[in-house]
Amino acid sequence: PQRAALLLVPVHALELILLGCGLIVGFPLMRDHPWMHVPLPRVISQPLVEIFGVLAFLAVLNLAARGLGLPFAAVLSRKLATDWLYARCRNPMGLMTLLCCLAAAAWLQSLHALVWVVCWLSPAWILYVKLYEERELEVRFGTPYLDYRAKTPFFLERASARVREKRRIPA
Repeated sequence: PQRAALLLVPVHALELILLGCGLIVGFPLMRDHPWMHVPLPRVISQPLVEIFGVLAFLAVLNLAARGLGLPFAAVLSRKLATDWLYARCRNPMGLMTLLCCLAAAAWLQSLHALVWVVCWLSPAWILYVKLYEERELEVRFGTPYLDYRAKTPFFLERASARVREKRRIPA
């Protein structure tokens, strides 16, 4: 766990640099040089950007209050956050950030931005979380994390799965 914690800081720094560079360069470029203008209603996408941004911030607060830490290795979590937003999704901060980026792409009305978020940003981030971050949490927190991961969906479980589960009759 100590070695995993030491490795986390440089890995998160690299992740932030790559993600930040992609966002800083990507969105203005896509705004100024869109592949194709997509007439999506800004009256819907702008509030979605704000809502998902607030939810991402609330996920950070949730992690700070329950996990006693902050994202991106600023302060490593000392406890496993498993309640409120983290009870429904193992990574609500990432989910809300991706949804915010998708809403921002819709607000820009750029097919280029939509394709970039869906085909590059989302898969790259999910791959990072699945291959590195979840393994690191498993090493740092052990069995409690494995139990949490087994019962909590990566993003959100489908409503139909919840309905089926509620309809099951106990044996």
